[in-house]
Amino acid sequence: MTLGILSLGGLVGGCVGLTLGTLAPARHISIVFAMTLTPIMFTGATQFPWRSLETVRWFQVLCTFNPLTYVTEAMRGLLLTPGPKTPESIPLWICFSAIGAAILVFGTIGIRGFNRRAQD
Repeated sequence: MTLGILSLGGLVGGCVGLTLGTLAPARHISIVFAMTLTPIMFTGATQFPWRSLETVRWFQVLCTFNPLTYVTEAMRGLLLTPGPKTPESIPLWICFSAIGAAILVFGTIGIRGFNRRAQD
């Protein structure tokens, strides 16, 4: 399961990168990556459990749109030993579904953008 999540996480990261790389003009790509990578990492629940954001509901909702959140929560759920102090993670079936949907959406947009650029 862990290797599967890591593989899907790499695939969704590649799809997001392909989408960003094909939507932005080549001369502005450094600005696009600078403006998107920090928010993607900050809203990816890598530094905090997603459920701990219940008091900051708007930010918790914002984090649900980031595919990295589901990769992080799945890894947290698979690798941490259950206990009274262990944060509860998003269920794995939700994580797999969200990652799969993100691969489909970003993969489709990225491939279309790549084909459009290749024909120019």
